[in-house]
Amino acid sequence: MDLSQILWNFGISFTAGIIIAAFGKVSLEHYKKIAIPLGATAVFSIVSALIFFGVQYAYQSYREYKEAEYVQEKIDRYLKGHYPNEFEFGWRIKVLQLSPKLDLSLYWPKKLAKNPIAHPWSEPLIKYEIGKVLKQEGHAQEPRWFYTLHPIPRSEIE
Repeated sequence: MDLSQILWNFGISFTAGIIIAAFGKVSLEHYKKIAIPLGATAVFSIVSALIFFGVQYAYQSYREYKEAEYVQEKIDRYLKGHYPNEFEFGWRIKVLQLSPKLDLSLYWPKKLAKNPIAHPWSEPLIKYEIGKVLKQEGHAQEPRWFYTLHPIPRSEIE
């Protein structure tokens, strides 16, 4: 694109801007009685829709958080009752999310962050028992299992 094309495009854009501004000024003066209430109504409807969707999203997030907290309490209660020594050592199963799929994570204690060993609850039988507990709570879907390790600072690695 050479200089003459740039100047031509600038001139056309500038002329179009002047025409649109003049048309807006004339139409605003002519339709001032309609334009201001209509614009205020449009702004009000957009703002109220955004507020409504924001409140709805916040409520949905809060409800999912409370449900995940409830499921986490049930899992912790089951593990404390059946495997108290492992639970006291710091082994955990954490609820990551409930929807769209139920995601659970096998969580290692911080003491073993540097040299993790096999998780005692990674056996299929224990995963099946946890699945039964979740089905009793109304979560019919089979959970997806993940592994969560603690990050190790560079100073501890060396």
